[in-house]
Amino acid sequence: MDIPRRPYLRFNEFGGTSLWFTGVPDPPCDVPDIEEKVEEATEEIRRLERRMQERHDDAERA
Repeated sequence: MDIPRRPYLRFNEFGGTSLWFTGVPDPPCDVPDIEEKVEEATEEIRRLERRMQERHDDAERA
């Protein structure tokens, strides 16, 4: 007997909602969480800022 996959809304800790279906398992635990993604994005922005500052400093010296 097939289990019907009924849609339902699931609330998250950030106040948002997402659409889930019954009978579908949760994603595996090795998926990066939001804090890890924010840290990676922040570090990338800092790297870009340092690179742009170095270019600006080089242009002023020339």
